[in-house]
Amino acid sequence: MSLGLARAQIRSRPSAFIGTFVALLFGALVIICCGHLLFAAAGADQAPQRYAAVPVLVAPDSEAEGSPVPDRERLDISLATRLAALPQVKAAVADTAFPVTVSAGDRAPVTAEGRPASTIRFAATGKDAAQPEPAEGQLSLDAGTARELGVAPGATVRVTASEGTASYRLATVVDTRRPGVWFADAEAWRLSGHPDRADAIAVLPKPGVTADRLAAEVRKAAGPVRVLTGEGDRNAVENPDFAVLQENTIGMFGAMGGLSLYITIFVVANTMALSIAQRQRETALLRGIGARPGQIRRTAAAEASLVAVLAVAVAVAPGYLLARVLFDAMETRHLMPPGSQLEFTWIPVAVAAFAGLLAAVPGSLIASFRAARSRPAQALGEAAVPRRGIGPIRLVIGLAALAGAVTLTVTVLAGGGTTANNAAPLILLLFMVVVSLLGPLLARVATEILGLPLRLTGVTGELATLNGRARARRLSSAIVPVALVVAFGVVKVGQQTSMTYEARVQSEASLSADRVVEAPGGPPRNLAEQAARAPGVGAATGVTDLALLVGPGGKDARPDKDSVRARAFTGAGGQLTRNMDPGVVSGSLARVRPAGGGYAAGTVAVEQRVADRVGTAVGKPITLWWATERGSVRWWRRPTSGGRASVTCCCLMPLSPGI
Repeated sequence: MSLGLARAQIRSRPSAFIGTFVALLFGALVIICCGHLLFAAAGADQAPQRYAAVPVLVAPDSEAEGSPVPDRERLDISLATRLAALPQVKAAVADTAFPVTVSAGDRAPVTAEGRPASTIRFAATGKDAAQPEPAEGQLSLDAGTARELGVAPGATVRVTASEGTASYRLATVVDTRRPGVWFADAEAWRLSGHPDRADAIAVLPKPGVTADRLAAEVRKAAGPVRVLTGEGDRNAVENPDFAVLQENTIGMFGAMGGLSLYITIFVVANTMALSIAQRQRETALLRGIGARPGQIRRTAAAEASLVAVLAVAVAVAPGYLLARVLFDAMETRHLMPPGSQLEFTWIPVAVAAFAGLLAAVPGSLIASFRAARSRPAQALGEAAVPRRGIGPIRLVIGLAALAGAVTLTVTVLAGGGTTANNAAPLILLLFMVVVSLLGPLLARVATEILGLPLRLTGVTGELATLNGRARARRLSSAIVPVALVVAFGVVKVGQQTSMTYEARVQSEASLSADRVVEAPGGPPRNLAEQAARAPGVGAATGVTDLALLVGPGGKDARPDKDSVRARAFTGAGGQLTRNMDPGVVSGSLARVRPAGGGYAAGTVAVEQRVADRVGTAVGKPITLWWATERGSVRWWRRPTSGGRASVTCCCLMPLSPGI
C-alpha cells in the first residue's frame, strides 16, 4: 500500500518532488565524479618508469630523528665509483635532476629536468637506449620536448640553468618514458650546482647475478644508505612527491564527496519538508479515512526512496563524464599521481545510491513525523490553518547550536592563523545546523524586515508580506536549501580567495625591492652578484625557498612533525633589509648571519608562530633539520651531522615564511 501511494503521489504532483530530485541529482553527480577520481588516485600505478630497468637503487636516508625531511637528501658521488668496483656490478650510474629552461627560435621556452647523459641507458626505451651519448657542447632531448620546440638533431637550443645560459647543439632525440634533457656527464654535474652529490645511484648487475644477491653485496659496501629493490620503493625515489600527492588527492576528493553528502542531507530534509507541507491536505484526508501513522511515514519514505533511486540513475552518465573532464584537465597539469587511470566502476554509483537514501529517507521521516502522529481532526485543522512557530526541542537545540557557533566565531576565528583556517568548516557546520533548525523563525524575521519596503508597493506587497508571515514554516522550507548552498559556497570560496589575497598583500608589503627577477627553475646562481655590480643598483639579494623541520634548541631536541617553509638569501642581513621588510616585531633582521664571523652557529629570523610552537625567542637557540643545500645559497656552514644545525634566533617577524 505504501509503495502504491508513493507512486501515485509522485505521478499526481510531480512538482512537489522537483526540489528533492534536483538536490539528490547534483549530490549524486558530485559523489559519482569524486568517487571515480578517488579510485583513480588510489589505484595509481606505483611501478617506476625511469628506474624500471634498474634492479637495485641506492638512495639516501631521508629521515631526521624518525621524521621525514621535507626535501631531497643526496649521496656522495664517490659511492658510485666504489660500487662499480664490486665484482657483481656491471655499472653504477650516479643520477641527479636539476631544473633547466630550454628554448629554440621563437617558440615558448620549456621547463624540463636536466640529467647526466650516462642515465639515458635506463631512461630510454627500445633501441634509443643504445644511442651514443652527447659530447661536450651537445645535448639530447626527449621526443615530446623536441616536438614542442620544433627542433631536430643538428639544431641549436639555448639552455638556462643555475650556472647561467649557454647554447648547445642537439645531438639526438630520445624516446623516453619521462621528459628530460641530457648533457655530457661533466657538463651535467657542473650545471646541477652540486657536482659532488647525487640524488640516487642505479646499480646494474653482471649477467647471472640476481637482484637479491646484488642488493646484499651493495648493502655491505654502501654503508648507512637505503638499498631498494621493490617497485614501490624505487618509485618513491623516482617520484618523491608521489605519496604526498596521492594522499592529498584522495583526501581532496574524499572531502568533496563527504561535503556533497553533508550539504545534500540538509537540503533534502528541507525540500522534503516543503513537499510534505504542500500535500498537507492529502495527508490529513488519509488520516481521516483511517490511515495509520506508520503507513504515512512508510509512504513518505517510499516517496523519498523512489526519487533518490531515480536521481542516482540519471546522475550516473553525467557524473562519469564530469570525472573524465576533470581527470584529463588535472592529468595535463600533473595534479594527479603518476600512473593514475580513470576507469568506470559501480562502487561510486553504489555509494551515491546509499548516500541518496541516507539523505532522503531520514529527511522524509523527520518531515512527516508530526503529520503522521497528528489526530485526523487536528491534521485537517492544520491543513486549513498552518501551524506557526517550531517545537520546544527543536528550538532548544537550535539555540544551543547558535550559542556554540557564536562562541567559536569569537574565540577561535579572532585568533587568526592556521587555527582559524582549520576551524572554519566546523563553524560553518554549526551555523548550517542553526539555519536548518531555526529556519521558520529566520523566515519570519526576514519577512518582517523585507516586508517593510514591500508594503510601500501597495496591496500586492501587503498580501505577500501577510502570506509569508502566516506560512513561515513553508517559506523556510524553500529558503533554507538556497541559504545553505549559498552560504557554503561563499564561505569555502571566500576562505580560499581571502587567504590567497592576504598572502599576496603580505608578500607585497614585505618586499621593498624595486624590481624582482624570476625564471622557471630559478635564475642563474650568480645573477644577484652581477646585478649588484650594475650601475644604479644599491643592493641585490638572491632568495631561495626551501623546506625544513624545526625543533627547540638543545642537544636532545627532536623535530616538530610539521615542515616549515624557509627562505635562504645571499649576502648579509644588513643587505637584506634594503630589499625586504617583513615587519619585525622583535630583534633585528640585520643580525642574521651565517656561521662564523663572531656567531658560533649562525643566526636566523623566525616567524612568531613558529617561535611559539618550538618555544624559542630572540637570543635563544632553535634546531633546524634539512636535507641539502640549494645551489650556492648558503645560510650557514653545513654541519658534519649532514642535516642538523643549532642556530640562534635573532629576530621575530609576523609574516611568512616561517624561517
